[in-house]
Amino acid sequence: MLLELLRRTGIAANFFGMDKSAAEICAFVNQYAPDMVFISCTTTECMPAAVELVRALMAQSPHLTIIGGGLSALAQRNELLEVGATEICGSRGEVRRAVRLYALRRSVTRSSQVSTVRPLPDTRTANS
Repeated sequence: MLLELLRRTGIAANFFGMDKSAAEICAFVNQYAPDMVFISCTTTECMPAAVELVRALMAQSPHLTIIGGGLSALAQRNELLEVGATEICGSRGEVRRAVRLYALRRSVTRSSQVSTVRPLPDTRTANS
């Protein structure tokens, strides 16, 4: 569902299932430099892999925004937050809010980084 929500707003989104290792996902993130990574962890058995992935991603890309979700992620949110996840969401609405806040912060940061360009002095004379 998250992929569809993102794609409907024009965001390029990819899905990696349990068949990809943390190293393969990190390589993809390194190559494409996404703004956000979403991790879903619904079963307790997946938590160690999710924690390993978040830890590896943060070691490689410390400023990456990582949003987690799923029943196990919610139940053990502190573990994911401690290794670097940005936020753990419990519903689609919370994910939407997190994405909107990210986009808002990013636009504010980018607009404050844009330097103002002073116009060149007008060298025309009144008779030109």
